[in-house]
Amino acid sequence: MNKEFEDYILAEREFLHDISNYLVVISGMTSFVQSKLEENQSIDPKYIEKLGKAVKACEKLSHAVIERRSKIKAIQ
Repeated sequence: MNKEFEDYILAEREFLHDISNYLVVISGMTSFVQSKLEENQSIDPKYIEKLGKAVKACEKLSHAVIERRSKIKAIQ
């Protein structure tokens, strides 16, 4: 592997690592808020459902990043 390609792979891994960290924070906080809203009976359930969709989307994105990181690591 040439140096330029190795540098690109390293930068890609770092980028994906940073994204992964942000996704963990987003996932944790949205799950926390969702659980708190579910305890509050005055909140319209449709809002809780919409937040649940956001939580699931974040989890799917997180898994996609993990898969991509694995592929990048395999190249190295």
